[in-house]
Amino acid sequence: MIRALIFDFYSVWVPDKFESLVMAANDKSKITGEQSKNALEQYYAGSIDLEHLIEFFRVSVNMDISLADFKLDPKDISPRIIDFFRTLHMHFFKLGVVGNMGRQDYDLLLDIDRQFHQFEVISCPLEAQVPLLSKDMFVNVLRAIGEPPQNCILVSGHQEFLDFAASFGLQTVAYEGFPKLEKTIMPLLHLIS
Repeated sequence: MIRALIFDFYSVWVPDKFESLVMAANDKSKITGEQSKNALEQYYAGSIDLEHLIEFFRVSVNMDISLADFKLDPKDISPRIIDFFRTLHMHFFKLGVVGNMGRQDYDLLLDIDRQFHQFEVISCPLEAQVPLLSKDMFVNVLRAIGEPPQNCILVSGHQEFLDFAASFGLQTVAYEGFPKLEKTIMPLLHLIS
């Protein structure tokens, strides 16, 4: 029985900002080669956060970007997704957020949660000094959320994250936009309206 949902921070909360960075970085990595590819791999592995990834592309490969372009702002978060979280919370589902967010985004997310009181865990693997795609990260998140893996769904727009979570025993849902997420998740939770 599903009792908890864990959301990948960047691909669900601010997907447009994050996807534009990844697409630009992937384009640059084709030109600049191994160094850029390694930086992206370090980011996905949780060895560096978004701030460091942006700084790498800005300095090392002359990419015209800054952290301000990708930093979370409360107005970037759709009221619809906040309402969705509120609905899940009202039905007693436990909620978590995980991602390689930088310190500023992590603090802002904590501020948002103080307002809505919806999340059992907000996990930044870099704060815990563990890689994002690691057994330790999942153990920490599941301990904080208080559920075994089979009672949890991880929602992410990144296949590598979904595959790793599935190998650890979590159910997974690919994030392909909010309307599709709502349509996919609600029946799994027996919340069809």
